[in-house]
Amino acid sequence: PDQSRLFADRLEKLTQKICDAAIIFATSDNCLTPQIRQLFEHIPCPLVFLDRWFQEFPYPTVTTDNTIAMRGLCDRAVEAGADGAILLFPDFNTVSRSRREHLIDELTQRGIPFTEEDIPAFLKRGIRKPAVFSNNATVVSQILPDLPEGFITAAFDRLLPESREKLGPVFLCIQDFRRIAETAADLVIHQLSGADEPARIITIPPAEFLRF
Repeated sequence: PDQSRLFADRLEKLTQKICDAAIIFATSDNCLTPQIRQLFEHIPCPLVFLDRWFQEFPYPTVTTDNTIAMRGLCDRAVEAGADGAILLFPDFNTVSRSRREHLIDELTQRGIPFTEEDIPAFLKRGIRKPAVFSNNATVVSQILPDLPEGFITAAFDRLLPESREKLGPVFLCIQDFRRIAETAADLVIHQLSGADEPARIITIPPAEFLRF
């Protein structure tokens, strides 16, 4: 079955009162079907979103602090000589959009030029060492023919580019999933105890930044 069908099957179980609360790792926005929307409205127990969330459902969410994450990746890219940025953040879920928005804020504050399309035209503006920012480093291969030797990669988690061709420094933001999960569990207990409604979104700083 496809991703939306699997997600719907799991949500349907929650409507049957099989548990007192649940932590949900949301699927992509394009899987948010009318059926899934209806299922969310009929889940009788407290819910917490883990990492990704659906904007239209106001459940407590625990996710990475993308202000800190994008600032850290920008710092390292600039230190490595980046004079421009290429953004590869598809509009398919709230996390990807959050990263893109915080990165654009960071680049704008620093006066660093950036693009999300027409990379050859962007590089012709005199950009000699671009930094490619993305959700994970493997997607860099999609635009490899357009990139100059020694380009910088700045991405998330421990996935490395599939090809070392033309590759310069690779910086990875490692999310603190252990702390994210522990905080989500604490939120579930908090709700079950009848305490006040927790904050809508709780952000956790990254665990570390690595260079390869």
